Amino acid sequence: MRTMRVLACLLLLTCTSAHLLAGSVLRVGPGRAFATIQAAVDASRDGDLVLVDPGTYPGFVIAGRALSILPGGVGTITLQAAPGQPAVTVRGTMAGQDVTLSSLRIAYAEPGAPAIVISANTGSVRFSDLDVELAADLVGVAHQAAVEISDSATVWFLAMRVASALVRRGSTRNLIGPNDGLSAVAVARSQVVIRRFVLRGYATPAGARYGGDALRLREQSAMWLLQDPAGTSFLTGGDGGDFGGNCAHFIGAGPLPPVEMCGFRLFTPGAGRLRRGGYYAHNDDGGIVNQGGSTFERILGACVDLAAGFTTIAPLRVAPGATLDVDISAAYFARVQLTYLSVGARMLAVGSPGIQGYVLFDPAGATLIDARFVNGPTRLQFALPPVSALIGLQLTAQAALGPPGGATSPVLSLTFPAMVVVAP
Repeated sequence: MRTMRVLACLLLLTCTSAHLLAGSVLRVGPGRAFATIQAAVDASRDGDLVLVDPGTYPGFVIAGRALSILPGGVGTITLQAAPGQPAVTVRGTMAGQDVTLSSLRIAYAEPGAPAIVISANTGSVRFSDLDVELAADLVGVAHQAAVEISDSATVWFLAMRVASALVRRGSTRNLIGPNDGLSAVAVARSQVVIRRFVLRGYATPAGARYGGDALRLREQSAMWLLQDPAGTSFLTGGDGGDFGGNCAHFIGAGPLPPVEMCGFRLFTPGAGRLRRGGYYAHNDDGGIVNQGGSTFERILGACVDLAAGFTTIAPLRVAPGATLDVDISAAYFARVQLTYLSVGARMLAVGSPGIQGYVLFDPAGATLIDARFVNGPTRLQFALPPVSALIGLQLTAQAALGPPGGATSPVLSLTFPAMVVVAP
């Protein structure tokens, strides 16, 4: 164990650009300054922190600003959407703006809109501990998935569950060809990373054509999905209809999207009256499904599970003056480990097929905080200075691993990153 002081590093980071100035703390809940999350969002400025007392609240929209929304006490934040509106919308963040949302529970009961919409974001959008549960029949829904992501540069989920055992009545009105399934997550023209996930397409009744997909990809996107060594992630197609839902489903012409997955995962195609869904299916004509082989691995980039590493910071929030514990673990030995810390996040294609993983720390404001030769898991400890100006900072930690033997280059893999918000 090695203890390091991070004062110089954080002072450097907070001076790199104007948007990294200290944020205000806005509190939401009974008897607080704001009764709703939306009221606090509307009153916020870039870099502010919204602390929400556990309870049930209407949905909200974040448009074009940097903001963190965290629980203000022990418990979760339950959201209920207004008619025809998502429970959460994040759109229009610009480069250098970051949004972090934590401990959200959504009772998904609105047929007029997805539970979550993330669109047109150049900055990063980060979720920690998200649970979307189907709470109604959703007859005649007008969308493709419970969570829809489009045209967004960096979307990051840490612990994500979108699933339900309920059977949805009726079909989808917004069809792609004959496909009327309601998927768990749909991604279009975006870059997405997910660590620890349970995604289940929604079941459909007899008479419908398709069960929902667990993961639906449209047009060109990039995805990185990982599961911690001690657990299991799930991709499950929805049952029912003529054709069961797929674990993963790419709809569109052209090259298959790059998808990298590491760690233990369980794929279960949905059952259908005429045919089960596939581990992976590919539509190249807008509607007709080709099963595309017997395994989902067809669309995956090369991933050596033993090289998959994880950076972990728990809990998500850390106060000024507290110690930040950064744990880095992987089944690797005799390698150089370079650990970086940045304000915000930015997902970059690493540009080399020989490197496993994606860069998530923002290179524009990153600092190398540790370099060492490792033979297994390590813990780095940082004493945050007791400076209130740090409140609201959204930090990303990630390590790069060199080849066996101790050389610093080339980098062979990147650990899955960790997120943390500085909060009182």
